[in-house]
Amino acid sequence: MAFDREYIFDATIVSPYGIYSQSEYFFSTGTIWILLLMGLGFASLYHGENRAVESRLRMYGVGPLKIACANVAAMTNMLMAVVTVGYLAGCLYTNIRQSAFLFWDIRTMAGLFLLCLTFATWYHALFAVTKKSGIGILTLIACEGILALGSGLIVPIAYLPKWFRSISVWLPLYQWNQCNLNFLFGNISRWEIGCLGTWLLLGGIIGGIAVCEKR
Repeated sequence: MAFDREYIFDATIVSPYGIYSQSEYFFSTGTIWILLLMGLGFASLYHGENRAVESRLRMYGVGPLKIACANVAAMTNMLMAVVTVGYLAGCLYTNIRQSAFLFWDIRTMAGLFLLCLTFATWYHALFAVTKKSGIGILTLIACEGILALGSGLIVPIAYLPKWFRSISVWLPLYQWNQCNLNFLFGNISRWEIGCLGTWLLLGGIIGGIAVCEKR
């Protein structure tokens, strides 16, 4: 058949991230979507009222980098709380159904924390660069839409042109979803840690520069 290709949906999905069952693939993708949607709510941390609070804190000697770190920590905690609930729910489902879906592993929690920290760092970098929460939200929506489409989160990447698929592997959401899949269902390797660590460092540098320029 014309559509009988390895990367098309079947009983299992041969995804660009490796071979996973449908439930595993959609659980990971759903987690990434939740993290993306939560980013829109974080614009309130950079709204006018919070900027007034920042100004007062600076009067008391609290520097912009410390305020930025506090914002990143707050976002990370909120992201991690939601991800943890989903992960524990998956583990509970595995126990109840006696299936082989998700299993508790402290290393998985550490990996998910690193993923949430990376998301939070880039949310801060984006809002710090745009300087206004309204513009930041519009920019975030545009970036998320483009990156999600190119990373297979909207349309399975198998249905995209071959040249587009070759670009997708370099997109951050593609790599973050790959890391998430391996954290949850695969083997956690140095590649995942190094990948997220690199994006985390890059986001931190951009966010730090943007914050210091506002002084």
